[in-house]
Amino acid sequence: MTIASQTNKVIYTCDGSTVEFPYTFRILEDADIDVILYTIADGTETTLTLTTHYTVSDAGEAAGGNVTTVSTYSSAYKLILRRGLDYTQETDYVANDPFPAESHETALDKLTMLVQQLKEVVDRAIVQDSAQSSTTQFPAASASKVIGWNADGDALENKVASSAISVGTSGQVIVSNGTALVPSSAINGVTVGATTPAAGSFTTINGTGAADISSGGLTLTLGADSAATTRTDETSKIARISIPHYTNAQEPTALIYANSIAASANINIGGGNDQMNAATAIAFHTAADTTTVTGTKQLEIDSVGTATFTGGIKFPTSDPGVAGAWWDNAGTLTKSVG
Repeated sequence: MTIASQTNKVIYTCDGSTVEFPYTFRILEDADIDVILYTIADGTETTLTLTTHYTVSDAGEAAGGNVTTVSTYSSAYKLILRRGLDYTQETDYVANDPFPAESHETALDKLTMLVQQLKEVVDRAIVQDSAQSSTTQFPAASASKVIGWNADGDALENKVASSAISVGTSGQVIVSNGTALVPSSAINGVTVGATTPAAGSFTTINGTGAADISSGGLTLTLGADSAATTRTDETSKIARISIPHYTNAQEPTALIYANSIAASANINIGGGNDQMNAATAIAFHTAADTTTVTGTKQLEIDSVGTATFTGGIKFPTSDPGVAGAWWDNAGTLTKSVG
């Protein structure tokens, strides 16, 4: 019998009721198939046991047969049926006997099946492209390290991770233990990855949560040379922080624009840069304690420059008998005796 198909694995998503799962490739004996229960949530694989967990029909048939499980499995699982022959050669030729065509062909079939088994594993492996000729070996396992290319690009080595990034269940990006990476590629809806973005490009973090940076040092530093991604010594630096505009085609709305030049360092709130639309109002809120959300608006500057204070404007004084003075809401200058 020939081996005309290269298929040697099928995967099913369980549904809580099905117990009969067809395999569509030839095996020689019932034990020549691996039945693996795969947990979708965490990737755990459990190899089931013949007779205890399942039975096999139609071993030896070219079209395959069925695996019938003893139990049903919910949609939280997948069932993997994969050819799993032993890596042995059991055909024995006796000298001067007639040529055993049937057993000889079966032996050739088994060799082909074993090659297909190995191909299935290799197809899931990480390999170099065809232009490479060097042999690459993984370094010895080392806790909390990542594997990367060495400086010459010709061997892999263990490296200290410059940044640890995890994606939370609600979409948060958690960055700790080093400099945060600049987003470039998507993982679970969250963009993380490269160290240098393209000039002028926008990168996006999509998720319900926010960036949670765990650092008690200099937590966040933004900015670079003007219109660049570099930080050249003794060169003016610029940083812009914004929110998306109501109209997508518009420039974003400014939160902060800052620049650091030779003689000064300047911070502009709500505008000051031609790449962002200016804010129409800026408000300041405070609260009486550390557990109040929203707080009370104490100061608002509107689009024409009018500053409105909820309380008053307090002026300090050097008079030892006066704690301070302020304008109240009625426009009266009041002194507070200390």
